Amino acid sequence: MKKIAIFLVVMCVLAYFMKTKNKNKEEVLTTTDGLKYVKLTPITDNNEGGNGNNSSSAYQGYEIKDPGIQNMSAILLQLPTGWQAQNSFTRIWNGSTPINQVYVKAVSADNNNSVEILPYSPYFYADGPTTRSLRETSRSMGMQQKLQPFEMPPMDALAYVKQVVLPRLQQNGINFQISNEQNLGEQNQFKGQPASRHAYVDGRTQDGKNMRVECGIQMTASNMNGETYYNWSAFPAIITGNNLDENYAVLKHIRGTTMYNPEWQQQCSNMNRKGNAANAEIAQKDFENVKAYREAINNIHQGNTNDRNASNDRNNESFRDVIGGEAKFENPTNGERVRLDDKYKHYYTDAQGTYYASDEPIDFKAQGWSEVNRLDTKQY
Repeated sequence: MKKIAIFLVVMCVLAYFMKTKNKNKEEVLTTTDGLKYVKLTPITDNNEGGNGNNSSSAYQGYEIKDPGIQNMSAILLQLPTGWQAQNSFTRIWNGSTPINQVYVKAVSADNNNSVEILPYSPYFYADGPTTRSLRETSRSMGMQQKLQPFEMPPMDALAYVKQVVLPRLQQNGINFQISNEQNLGEQNQFKGQPASRHAYVDGRTQDGKNMRVECGIQMTASNMNGETYYNWSAFPAIITGNNLDENYAVLKHIRGTTMYNPEWQQQCSNMNRKGNAANAEIAQKDFENVKAYREAINNIHQGNTNDRNASNDRNNESFRDVIGGEAKFENPTNGERVRLDDKYKHYYTDAQGTYYASDEPIDFKAQGWSEVNRLDTKQY
């Protein structure tokens, strides 16, 4: 409730000063790939005074709205006074769970300095004896070892910049020669959030601009039944300008003063909860399908093993009979099997289960007998 009250007070004050002018209309910009940007307008009016935030203020407030939730006020942040800013607000999907993708770019009045806050990326990963065993089982079955969307082993901030952010920038035509790298360790840059680990890489672009690619990593880990479950997020940013340290201070100020509308956060939480429930249901079905598949594969393998062992047993038994001068016979009348000396051509049995043998055929029906059949190896 305290957070809601604070946010509402801030918004009410800002709304009062916004009423004094009627020029706060959004200017929507569309890129060639169809992505829509909104040109941000300061939500304070420095020129009209009386609001406690005059032209001498180093920072101005800006409001980001969520076009996916009825253009609801979502985020308040502070950008340097006199800088121009724009943002885009979209969503990507992890199955049925929405992931907010907020991009903000602020550029100085002389166009020589800029701070870009890139959309964050959430990840998950599980590790432990059971998980490793399942992965090894999948490999042994010839199943392709491919990570799920947003599944990635945890890594430190500097490794993430080099292995993930820089390759993505190169794919978008941004290349620069690395001149310095710094692992900053644990810091408290995000307002109201746990400490995060930060690092950056400095360099110079092909057109001679100084650039810093920075990233903050937030991570939680939980242990259950010997397995470790990681949930971690990466928050990358790009800084350009003659003095990268000064512009980095701007980035940290933005992060440290950003406020989120609690009502908007609640609606996002509701969407996430529904999406997570749907994902859990899908995951359970996938688990059951994988389990059934593995059981079927195991049954096939066990069946092949049983058949192979039974064949070996039959061959061994038949071989022993041949060496010992014996053979196995079956009574076609009742299916009874018996092992007899294999010295004659014809074998018979009476109703009492007594067996007879002869090299010459006998009229066994007249005797009330049945002829028994010698079994070959496959019938053993």
